[in-house]
Amino acid sequence: MEKAISDSVLLASEILLLSCFYLQSGTALDTITPSKSIKDPEFIISHSGVFRLGFFSFANSSNPSSLWESFEDPSNAFLETMKIRTDVKKGRKVELKSWKSIDDPSDGSFSFGFEPFNIPELVIRNNNKLYFRSGPWNGNTFIGVIMKTVYIDGFHVVADNQQQTYYFTYEYSDNYRLKYYELDSQGKLFERTWDGGKGDWINRYSTTLTESCVYGQCGPFGICDRTKQPICSCLKGFKPRNIEEWSR
Repeated sequence: MEKAISDSVLLASEILLLSCFYLQSGTALDTITPSKSIKDPEFIISHSGVFRLGFFSFANSSNPSSLWESFEDPSNAFLETMKIRTDVKKGRKVELKSWKSIDDPSDGSFSFGFEPFNIPELVIRNNNKLYFRSGPWNGNTFIGVIMKTVYIDGFHVVADNQQQTYYFTYEYSDNYRLKYYELDSQGKLFERTWDGGKGDWINRYSTTLTESCVYGQCGPFGICDRTKQPICSCLKGFKPRNIEEWSR
């Protein structure tokens, strides 16, 4: 029994020494550029040694394979240069998923994506049911959303009707902005900006300014106008079926 314990301790010590030798013999880089390739069995490891990103290749193959890419399978955050896109031919979508709650990161009921329709526009769905539409993109902005110039700086919509691929992205021309967009658990898309003074992210803008103007809130043939009270009205030639309900 004593010999078995001694052998185990010796084996563990050898593994520890080999691990230390391997790590010390590696080269530490603060940044990785295209000229510095990474190949199997090399890996990226965080300073604390907690996060490890590996690269591998299948047997009899020299081509590396990727298991997961954050921009292809995002959570609730829309980051700069990320593409919210739809590939109609392949039936593939890249869209945001809301958290179930503010402290539960599992998938919630809301999603934020890009739909071609007749003219491309952004949509938020609640369990696949339309909840919010941005209105068509007119080349500068989405006509159904109140968007100031500062919010649409760097926004791009790219549509390839022949290949049936469509995506929405943004990239700011300056480097001093620290901001991103977040789909919250209630289905609202917020612009979040870093406040250096407070040391925290601050909500600056929401696409769905009020719950009253979510998709279909005013019913068939209804018009929603946030600047008026009541906010719902009818198209010319129609009248409310229930005035009391609209006045709430």
